[in-house]
Amino acid sequence: MIRPIEVDLIIAINQRVCGGCGETFLVRDRGLIESAIHAAYYPGSPPYINGGLSGVVGALGYSLIKNHCFENGNKRTAVLVMTLLFKTTGYKIVYPGDAFTDIVEKIARSNANQFDKSKKELVEWMDYHKMLI
Repeated sequence: MIRPIEVDLIIAINQRVCGGCGETFLVRDRGLIESAIHAAYYPGSPPYINGGLSGVVGALGYSLIKNHCFENGNKRTAVLVMTLLFKTTGYKIVYPGDAFTDIVEKIARSNANQFDKSKKELVEWMDYHKMLI
Protein backbone atom coordinates (compact mmCIF):
# COMPACT_ATOMS: atom_id res chain seq x y z
CA MET A 1 0.00 0.00 0.00
CA ILE A 2 1.17 3.50 -0.80
CA ARG A 3 0.97 5.52 2.40
CA PRO A 4 0.84 9.30 2.06
CA ILE A 5 3.99 11.09 3.13
CA GLU A 6 3.71 13.85 5.74
CA VAL A 7 4.43 17.50 4.96
CA ASP A 8 6.80 17.73 7.93
CA LEU A 9 8.89 14.83 6.61
CA ILE A 10 9.30 16.53 3.23
CA ILE A 11 10.31 19.73 5.03
CA ALA A 12 12.82 17.81 7.18
CA ILE A 13 14.31 16.22 4.03
CA ASN A 14 14.76 19.64 2.46
CA GLN A 15 16.29 21.04 5.64
CA ARG A 16 18.80 18.19 5.61
CA VAL A 17 19.54 18.71 1.91
CA CYS A 18 20.20 22.41 2.41
CA GLY A 19 22.21 21.93 5.61
CA GLY A 20 24.42 19.36 3.94
CA CYS A 21 25.32 21.83 1.19
CA GLY A 22 25.55 24.95 3.35
CA GLU A 23 22.53 26.49 1.62
CA THR A 24 19.80 28.58 3.17
CA PHE A 25 16.82 26.53 4.34
CA LEU A 26 13.49 28.27 3.84
CA VAL A 27 10.00 26.94 3.22
CA ARG A 28 8.53 29.36 0.71
CA ASP A 29 5.01 27.96 0.84
CA ARG A 30 3.87 25.03 3.00
CA GLY A 31 0.58 25.07 1.10
CA LEU A 32 2.38 24.09 -2.10
CA ILE A 33 3.79 21.01 -0.36
CA GLU A 34 0.32 20.11 0.91
CA SER A 35 -1.07 20.67 -2.58
CA ALA A 36 1.56 18.36 -4.10
CA ILE A 37 0.64 15.61 -1.64
CA HIS A 38 -3.10 16.01 -2.14
CA ALA A 39 -2.76 16.04 -5.94
CA ALA A 40 -0.63 12.88 -5.91
CA TYR A 41 -2.90 10.96 -3.53
CA TYR A 42 -6.25 12.21 -4.85
CA PRO A 43 -9.01 11.32 -3.88
CA GLY A 44 -7.45 10.33 -0.54
CA SER A 45 -7.71 6.57 -0.68
CA PRO A 46 -7.05 3.92 -3.34
CA PRO A 47 -7.64 3.77 -6.22
CA TYR A 48 -5.72 7.00 -6.73
CA ILE A 49 -6.37 9.10 -9.82
CA ASN A 50 -2.66 8.90 -10.71
CA GLY A 51 -2.71 5.11 -10.68
CA GLY A 52 -0.35 2.84 -8.80
CA LEU A 53 2.99 3.40 -7.15
CA SER A 54 4.79 4.97 -10.11
CA GLY A 55 1.84 7.27 -10.81
CA VAL A 56 1.57 8.55 -7.26
CA VAL A 57 5.33 8.91 -6.75
CA GLY A 58 5.79 10.52 -10.16
CA ALA A 59 2.95 12.99 -9.60
CA LEU A 60 4.32 13.97 -6.19
CA GLY A 61 7.87 14.29 -7.50
CA TYR A 62 6.68 16.36 -10.47
CA SER A 63 4.82 18.78 -8.20
CA LEU A 64 7.72 19.12 -5.78
CA ILE A 65 10.07 19.90 -8.67
CA LYS A 66 7.76 22.43 -10.32
CA ASN A 67 6.11 24.12 -7.31
CA HIS A 68 9.32 25.60 -5.83
CA CYS A 69 8.06 25.06 -2.30
CA PHE A 70 11.55 25.78 -0.90
CA GLU A 71 14.17 28.46 -1.37
CA ASN A 72 16.79 25.82 -2.28
CA GLY A 73 17.00 22.10 -2.98
CA ASN A 74 13.61 21.51 -4.62
CA LYS A 75 14.87 18.97 -7.16
CA ARG A 76 17.13 17.18 -4.69
CA THR A 77 14.29 17.01 -2.19
CA ALA A 78 11.95 15.61 -4.85
CA VAL A 79 14.48 12.92 -5.78
CA LEU A 80 14.93 11.89 -2.14
CA VAL A 81 11.17 11.84 -1.51
CA MET A 82 10.55 9.71 -4.61
CA THR A 83 13.36 7.34 -3.65
CA LEU A 84 12.04 7.09 -0.08
CA LEU A 85 8.50 6.31 -1.23
CA PHE A 86 9.72 3.54 -3.48
CA LYS A 87 11.92 2.11 -0.73
CA THR A 88 9.10 2.12 1.86
CA THR A 89 6.94 0.10 -0.53
CA GLY A 90 9.64 -2.49 -1.29
CA TYR A 91 11.06 -1.03 -4.51
CA LYS A 92 14.14 0.82 -5.63
CA ILE A 93 14.93 2.85 -8.71
CA VAL A 94 17.62 1.30 -10.90
CA TYR A 95 19.06 3.49 -13.65
CA PRO A 96 22.28 4.00 -15.58
CA GLY A 97 24.61 6.93 -14.83
CA ASP A 98 22.88 10.28 -14.61
CA ALA A 99 19.51 9.15 -15.99
CA PHE A 100 17.57 10.17 -12.85
CA THR A 101 19.24 13.59 -12.79
CA ASP A 102 18.55 14.00 -16.52
CA ILE A 103 14.80 13.37 -16.23
CA VAL A 104 14.51 15.65 -13.19
CA GLU A 105 16.41 18.45 -14.95
CA LYS A 106 14.22 18.03 -18.03
CA ILE A 107 11.10 18.43 -15.90
CA ALA A 108 12.52 21.47 -14.14
CA ARG A 109 13.11 23.11 -17.55
CA SER A 110 9.67 22.23 -18.95
CA ASN A 111 7.08 24.98 -19.21
CA ALA A 112 3.49 25.02 -18.03
CA ASN A 113 1.94 23.93 -21.34
CA GLN A 114 4.00 20.71 -21.17
CA PHE A 115 2.46 19.66 -17.81
CA ASP A 116 0.66 16.47 -18.86
CA LYS A 117 3.44 15.32 -21.16
CA SER A 118 6.22 15.97 -18.61
CA LYS A 119 4.36 14.34 -15.73
CA LYS A 120 3.47 11.33 -17.87
CA GLU A 121 7.09 11.00 -18.98
CA LEU A 122 8.29 10.98 -15.36
CA VAL A 123 5.66 8.39 -14.36
CA GLU A 124 6.61 6.15 -17.29
CA TRP A 125 10.31 6.57 -16.45
CA MET A 126 9.64 5.59 -12.83
CA ASP A 127 7.60 2.58 -13.85
CA TYR A 128 10.31 1.39 -16.24
CA HIS A 129 13.15 1.83 -13.71
CA LYS A 130 11.52 0.43 -10.56
CA MET A 131 12.68 -2.91 -9.21
CA LEU A 132 11.60 -5.00 -6.26
CA ILE A 133 14.14 -4.95 -3.45
